[in-house]
Amino acid sequence: MKLNGLQDAVFIEKCFSVSDTDKDGLINFKEVATCLSVLLRGNESAMDEFEFRLWDSDGDGVLKKNEFIEFYMHVSRLDPELKSFDDEKILSQAEKVFYAVDVKKTGAIDLDEFKQAIE
Repeated sequence: MKLNGLQDAVFIEKCFSVSDTDKDGLINFKEVATCLSVLLRGNESAMDEFEFRLWDSDGDGVLKKNEFIEFYMHVSRLDPELKSFDDEKILSQAEKVFYAVDVKKTGAIDLDEFKQAIE
């Protein structure tokens, strides 16, 4: 499967994990329909929540620094302007952005902070 012309196994795995709501290792028709509904017809808030859940690897409702950095590094690789940056530079930017987005200074980014940041 390709996303924006790239092989993207990380994104595909995360989509599967978020879509498999009963965590049985399979995606049934209802789970497929729900996922497609959000991706194809969801409002902005639903799309934001889906993306947030993609990167909330442990499902605790917040993006910890390592989860946010994984998200930021992934998104940066899809941006043509940032593709030429080395990983150290992107990592440095990701850390700065993490602390800026964590406006409540809890050491993690909640859904509200995430939505504000991507508006």
